[in-house]
Amino acid sequence: MKTDLVEFILRATLIWGALLAYYYVVLHRNDHWRLRRLFLLFAWAAGMLIPLLPALSVAPEMPTVRLFVPEGIGAVSSGPVAAAGSPATEWSVLPLLLLVYLLGAATVLARTLVQSWRVWQWTREGEKSTYGGVEVVRHAAIRSPFAGWGRVFLPAAGLGSTLENIALIHETAHLRQRHHYDTILMMIGRIIWWFHPLQWVFHRLLADLHEYEADAAVTQSVPVRTYGLHLLQSSLAPTGALGLFSSPLKKRITMMTKTKVRQPLRALSIGGLTLLLAVLVVACSDLTEDVLPKESTPVVEGFPNEEMMQLYAVPSGAEDVPGAIGGEDLLRLVYQNVKYPAEARAAGLTGAATATVTVGTRGEILDITTVRVQPEELEPNQYFVIVGYSDQPAKAAGLDNGLFSEEVIRTIKSIGKFSPVIVDGVPEPYQLQMGFRFTLE
Repeated sequence: MKTDLVEFILRATLIWGALLAYYYVVLHRNDHWRLRRLFLLFAWAAGMLIPLLPALSVAPEMPTVRLFVPEGIGAVSSGPVAAAGSPATEWSVLPLLLLVYLLGAATVLARTLVQSWRVWQWTREGEKSTYGGVEVVRHAAIRSPFAGWGRVFLPAAGLGSTLENIALIHETAHLRQRHHYDTILMMIGRIIWWFHPLQWVFHRLLADLHEYEADAAVTQSVPVRTYGLHLLQSSLAPTGALGLFSSPLKKRITMMTKTKVRQPLRALSIGGLTLLLAVLVVACSDLTEDVLPKESTPVVEGFPNEEMMQLYAVPSGAEDVPGAIGGEDLLRLVYQNVKYPAEARAAGLTGAATATVTVGTRGEILDITTVRVQPEELEPNQYFVIVGYSDQPAKAAGLDNGLFSEEVIRTIKSIGKFSPVIVDGVPEPYQLQMGFRFTLE
């Protein structure tokens, strides 16, 4: 679980970084605000969705191999066990990181709730009117105009008629462009991904684009020079909230005064984006994980080298394979490599896990999938028993504990290659099912 989470974050980071690089190279100088905004929203969502794409089941159905493990055989894992008060009883890194994450998320959530409560309070207590069918709320505690929750919020006094009219045009443009929906998405993203710098980059870029779009709506009815002067004058006063006068004015005035460059995406840019997305899908998802390529070179039936392990292979639903090789070598290799996780042994934890090993036509390991199970769920004579000694009273580890799964994966990888399964004289990929039970004495 820990490994999967870290891998998901790394994949999302790679996708976000690649798409943001494309944005800065191809779109950053394009004044097509809506195009840029939609691309940023797409890139933000792609970073979280692409890593979750499931594997395609396009490979031919593989035979499943059951493993026979004689009873009465087990691996003994001994060694010093941490005493009470040792590091084993202290917090490990994972709970500490989880605590830091929860504290950060709680802080961002609390700040968001406080801001939302203030907006609700201003809505309840403020003076209400309408402008172009939009509800306008005026309150003495509001320092700068802003739009949110389907309303425009203005200071109770101090803007002046001209500036207030500009503010109303600007803030209603935010609502008509549905910027508040983007804001809600980014708000949720900041709570979940508060630790990730690229999340804040997306938030800042979208906030700037919102202002550019609203400024463009204002300059359709107000001269650019007049609007720019009002922005500069109003920015001299301190503001306490995000709104009309709180975003970077230099960029906004530059965008208003320069010649507009509204270019649609050209074929080359679209092709580059398509290629980039294809690469990211292949590299950062499991979509192609189960796609097994056809071997282009012939495989000689038998064992390419003497070190390749031998196993008792019986495809599910089939008769016993004639001349099947005994599983002594497999038993020996597993028990020589497997170890009782020291952290689990010190804490008195027991547990079980199953592993499904996808093996290619040359005996290479293509994939290992582990599942934490209860010991009683293991099939008889189809699992390894690893015995450890501990001074702590034995207790079952939770199914979300990854210590045993990590050890199973490490053990299988340390073995190397498996023997191939020969079907009608042709080597075929297959899945080997193995069980592991960790118990203490």
